[in-house]
Amino acid sequence: MVDILQFAELVEPRQRSLDPLSSHFPSRTNREMVSYDPDRGDGMDFGIGGDHFDTVGEEPSSAEEWYEGTGTCYSQDGTTFLDIFDADEYADCRKDNLFYPFASRNEWEVANFLLRSPLSMAAINEFLALSMPCQDAPQGTELEMDPVECLESLFSNPLFHDKLDFVPRRVYTTAVRVLRVYSEWLTGDFAWDIQNQLPRGATILGTVLSSDKTNITTMTGARVAHPLLLGLANICMCTRTKLSSRAFLLTALLPIPQYLHPNQQMRGVLKDRLIHECLVIVLKPLMIAAEIGIMMSDPVGNVRHCYTPLAAYIVDTPEACMLVCVRGKTSLFTMASYLEFGDNFRHPECTRSVTLEQLANIEADPNNLEAFFEACAEYRLNGVHAPFWMYWLYADPSVFLTPESLHHWHKEFWDHDLHWCLVAVEALELDFRFLILQPITGYRHFSCGISKLKQVTGRVHRDVQHYIVGLIAGTAPRRFVIAICALMDVRYMAQSPSPDDNILTSIDQSLLIFHQNEDVIMSLGARMGTKKPIDNWFIPKLELMQSITASMHKVGALIQWSVDATEHAHISEIKDPARHTNNNDYDPQICRHLDRLEKLWHFEIATTLKSHVIDPGTETKDEGGEEEGTACDDEEPTDP
Repeated sequence: MVDILQFAELVEPRQRSLDPLSSHFPSRTNREMVSYDPDRGDGMDFGIGGDHFDTVGEEPSSAEEWYEGTGTCYSQDGTTFLDIFDADEYADCRKDNLFYPFASRNEWEVANFLLRSPLSMAAINEFLALSMPCQDAPQGTELEMDPVECLESLFSNPLFHDKLDFVPRRVYTTAVRVLRVYSEWLTGDFAWDIQNQLPRGATILGTVLSSDKTNITTMTGARVAHPLLLGLANICMCTRTKLSSRAFLLTALLPIPQYLHPNQQMRGVLKDRLIHECLVIVLKPLMIAAEIGIMMSDPVGNVRHCYTPLAAYIVDTPEACMLVCVRGKTSLFTMASYLEFGDNFRHPECTRSVTLEQLANIEADPNNLEAFFEACAEYRLNGVHAPFWMYWLYADPSVFLTPESLHHWHKEFWDHDLHWCLVAVEALELDFRFLILQPITGYRHFSCGISKLKQVTGRVHRDVQHYIVGLIAGTAPRRFVIAICALMDVRYMAQSPSPDDNILTSIDQSLLIFHQNEDVIMSLGARMGTKKPIDNWFIPKLELMQSITASMHKVGALIQWSVDATEHAHISEIKDPARHTNNNDYDPQICRHLDRLEKLWHFEIATTLKSHVIDPGTETKDEGGEEEGTACDDEEPTDP
């Protein structure tokens, strides 16, 4: 992911000059370090040979407009990852033995392997009891779950030292600045607007949250966890969405109680209220930091005044409804009801102020569940009287909740578009067309067709989309093919990692083309229910597509907010730790296991950095005694 040798050289003591109260732009010789290359597909990439962490309000390149006076470094004496490692109680012992409390690197590698392996603690103890010189691995304690500490851990992580953005910017395709490009979160309008409201020199750290219930037992047990994951939007999109980057940390395990209220709807209201109340308690430190700021150190020790607005909340559709405080058959992003889901335009946004005004207009007592829930029916609210985001400055559900590729686009294709094709073309014909396709390396071949597939995943949804337009062409009516192709165009363009204004316009045009041809789906009877045709367009996911371009304007490319990364994080943060428990009292054992892995991970990074740090003022010799070279203070560190 990163070159750790480069970071080791970067953190070496060196002469740095900075006026913390003034904002600087890069010189022409260093401008390449902050230039935007749309071909890389990974947003802005900083070189580490210059003062990336020292100057931030920098002069834009010809195709970029940078926000001036933001991300000021107030001090260069902040605490770095290695400073924390050198400040613990065993720092003196590591002067002679870097791997203390282990006798040597070999013992550390054995302990690291054992604690990461699927072996039970009993098997590990049996191994350690063998007649061999090996110390016990360090025991873990309860996991610290302070969200500010989790965010600071990501912000100061040395592995992300060259993958962090600090400055909101507007990126254009050319120097004429006509076509805007939306990629990273900081290229969207929301980050720019927040920066306008903060003090000069402030740094915004976009908080990314994700929560979803997940099974932690297999086949039997029916044990479910509700993890709350936290990420940092300032980490470059290509790194944050990479499954191996460990860019999401477990912050809390939300409760899943069983309620005794006889009314099922009231049990749902109590469940939703409890989640919001827990989010208020857990995220309170971030809410305070979003209002008054907090001083944090970046990976090289520069101290910044950071604010923590909520950038995105990655969830599936039911949990999104709970967070927005709306009932079913209601749009997550607009004021549209289910009767208006088939409209060919976007309805007015359901913003933070609109929802809070609706809650303020309800006169019923929130403690009277039935009366308050009945009063909420007028506004189609779900009965939550104090949503967590009302206490979080700048948090707006119409911004931090976005259309999501897995549940909103690919699932919509499987639940609706594919069923229309099966009716219009007939299942046997479509299965035959899939069957006779020539197998191609890299593409899935459906040797038995697709109409009988069960328990399919998002991967299958994508695989079917590769073929569907070509297979229905020539047998389905022309306007039907146009309608299906238009929705396919929307999905593919919406997944662009760096869409520009042309792509956003094409998305809106494709949606309009679908609505102009949607009547043919009805006339063919392709929109079928369980027993009879359906004569309406009450499809929530279809209405959510109207908000794709609006969300891209605010928070950048939507592909970075997919649940693919967070769903995978459930494996490393919840399911794998649960398998190391004794299947009783999961929560503390999961936390203890994660804490142990965190210590191992930190120890491994620190010892690796310490093993490769090069003193630029010393001379090194090879085995023959010849001098290899001397690093001068004025020279740039060489790229290993």
